[in-house]
Amino acid sequence: LYLETQGMAAHMREDGAVEVIGSLQCPFYVHGAVQKIMGLSPEKVIIKHAATGGGFGGKEDYPSILGSYAALLAYRSGHPVRIVFDREEDLLVTPKRHPSKSHYRMGLKKDGKITALDADILLDSGAYTTLSRVVLQRSQLHACGIYFVPNVRIRSRAVATNTPPNGAFRGFGAPQSIFAMERQMDLAAKELGIDPLDIRLKNALRTGDRFPYGQILNEKNNAVKVLEKAAEMSDYRTKRELYAAQPGGRFKKGIGIAAALHGGGFTGAGEDEMGTTARVCFNGSRFCLYVSSTEIGQGSSTILRMVAAEELGVGIEDVLYMTPDTSKSPNTGPTVASRTTMYASKAVWDACANIIKKLAEWRSLKGLPEDMPTSSLAEKYFKEYSKLDELGYNIFDDDSRWDGEKFEGDAYRGYSWIANVIEVEVDTDTYEVSAEKVYAAAEVGRAINPMQLRGQLTGGLLQAIGWSHLEDMRVDEKGRYTASHMNAYLVPTTLDTPEWEIELLEDPCAQGCFGAKGIGELPMNAAGPAFVSAVDSAAGIFCDSIPCTGEKLFRLVLKEENKAAEGGN
Repeated sequence: LYLETQGMAAHMREDGAVEVIGSLQCPFYVHGAVQKIMGLSPEKVIIKHAATGGGFGGKEDYPSILGSYAALLAYRSGHPVRIVFDREEDLLVTPKRHPSKSHYRMGLKKDGKITALDADILLDSGAYTTLSRVVLQRSQLHACGIYFVPNVRIRSRAVATNTPPNGAFRGFGAPQSIFAMERQMDLAAKELGIDPLDIRLKNALRTGDRFPYGQILNEKNNAVKVLEKAAEMSDYRTKRELYAAQPGGRFKKGIGIAAALHGGGFTGAGEDEMGTTARVCFNGSRFCLYVSSTEIGQGSSTILRMVAAEELGVGIEDVLYMTPDTSKSPNTGPTVASRTTMYASKAVWDACANIIKKLAEWRSLKGLPEDMPTSSLAEKYFKEYSKLDELGYNIFDDDSRWDGEKFEGDAYRGYSWIANVIEVEVDTDTYEVSAEKVYAAAEVGRAINPMQLRGQLTGGLLQAIGWSHLEDMRVDEKGRYTASHMNAYLVPTTLDTPEWEIELLEDPCAQGCFGAKGIGELPMNAAGPAFVSAVDSAAGIFCDSIPCTGEKLFRLVLKEENKAAEGGN
């Protein structure tokens, strides 16, 4: 749930162009939609990004609808038009994360080694397709989680129902299938009498292993490293034994562990076909970045400036991030898929490298000192030519291959990895659950801005904890959401925030900017199963779905109590 509701405004200009401004993630998505709806040429549609109070995927495609409404109304009425949803409207009609049902069957040896997996994944698309196809792709590709499985059959489907359309949300299909896989690992550990950490370490992907879709893992053994680091940070083994032997009482503590990966950028050949482009120019005193990568609270306006400053050899205060405007900014691609730092930044870097090259050639021609600062050199160049403006691109130099028809090959050029250990306390009178401590070990490629990265991780982890036990989005018999205000749809607040401990590991990605990987969605992927596993250990249950609300927890505890009373049958 984003803090700021959906909102767009539009007006017609005297030259016949329509200008749309709004809360959005993907300016050129809106540009294409409005152009098609209005029947205008590309230069007659201008999309501007307004300060956006959160997106998380919820403002990927819906602004195209709302922006088109506003543009058409402005054209027909001859007046500026503004449409801003209140919270009830936003909750009732905008896309949500795809609900899912997954059926997993797994074969294992007695020592816990996985031999086979048969998975059936079903996503609820709602009334229209929207982004279901690509969400389903990512859900299928992440279905085995961080584990090597030699024999795999995965069937995935998205079906139409009578609810509002479901769309993009942080994780984009990966959290749904990874939840199923992680719960399967916990169930296997329970059945075989193996520690949940040990069964994960035994099956974790290692360098040279093959994914079910044919890609060979060429990274380090990052799955093992994040698991070991998270266990070490949290003293997982000791606490698991301690909590298993805790005396009876109203409050019960539990601890759970889970791990996940996330492929950065678009799936398959998506990034190759994107044409990611950035523009960097000098305005006479400072360098200006023109991109379509939006600032939605995740820090892209800082990261992109840091990358430019590093390559240009200037201070970050000498670089300006220009608010995206399709009449001035090239298409850097959408602000989705954890791709901004990893790939959009590369286009910025390339544009800056082109500026440095141009200035170096001119300096040599003019016989200027080789140690002249970039800003001084740019000022002299600008005085002579009144323009210093270069484009840059996200260029790959690897041999990645993807077969879209067979849906196999190199799905992603880099994977980020995370392991979470979560400690909870369960009130066995009220069935309330609180997350006490959260430990996260994340492998991030290269941490360009560690402070922002930690903020992304903790924010995403808290969001995942809310998804795990608070956020209960129900529908009535007509497919309408029953929660129409924040009293009915609970989200974590500062009072629900646990104590954090975050460790960053680095295995630079050769195709990411300065070695960076995408991590924006990563924290959504493992915290859910880790949280539920902790609840299991505290309450003596096995929960196979989320949100694990107090009501659901009560029913599961009652089921276990009845089973015990009947002799364990």
